[in-house]
Amino acid sequence: MKKLNSTNIFALFEVTDEQVYAQHQSLDVLQDPVVRFGTMIKAVENYQILDTLHTVRLGEQYLRHRDSVCIKYFTSTMQYVEPIHNIATDTLFIINQQFTVEQILGALRMMISVFEKHEYYEYCSILSKYFNFFSEKSCIHTI
Repeated sequence: MKKLNSTNIFALFEVTDEQVYAQHQSLDVLQDPVVRFGTMIKAVENYQILDTLHTVRLGEQYLRHRDSVCIKYFTSTMQYVEPIHNIATDTLFIINQQFTVEQILGALRMMISVFEKHEYYEYCSILSKYFNFFSEKSCIHTI
């Protein structure tokens, strides 16, 4: 079996959205906070899929590098997340229409727990504000 290279284990997903949009002359799309937030949610979902695949296929070899891969991946994902005070409430409601509450809260919960574990409290603060906003909104929808 090939030796695991933890530096490029997620190379498939290192192609950034900027590169894809630039290729199609659509960089202005990335200025949209809904697109940026959606990119973060999809990145977390992609990570979960790849994490499961690598855990099953590579076992202990992957598990030794899992934490460092996770923090590197999520740290790079934070480039898509803006502080909540920079986003209009209307935009947050559009995000809530584009994704289920479970998708939103699940992605935020996972990223917050990873950043808490590694003591990236600035990221936790930003993500927690989103989490609180969408948690409150989901309570309103269930009434």
